[in-house]
Amino acid sequence: MRGADQHPAPAAAASPQRCRWIFVAFVGFVVVSQQLHAPVREAALVLDAPRGAALAGVGLLAGILSGLVGVGGGAVIVPGLELVVGVGT
Repeated sequence: MRGADQHPAPAAAASPQRCRWIFVAFVGFVVVSQQLHAPVREAALVLDAPRGAALAGVGLLAGILSGLVGVGGGAVIVPGLELVVGVGT
């Protein structure tokens, strides 16, 4: 049991710091993407296999980021729908 007395692994100790940088990168991405891409208001969603997979990917990313860094899902879903699927707000 000698190994149990050692300090935690560096990756586990740096976890809060990594979460902060992930959050900063996410906020930067949202700000830049909203400035570069004007929202489309009249777009309609045509659901086919590639767009269905893209919607599932956007939803998965929204769930991971909201659980990891505590952002609301809409902050990921709205830009994701605009950029990946082509549907506006």
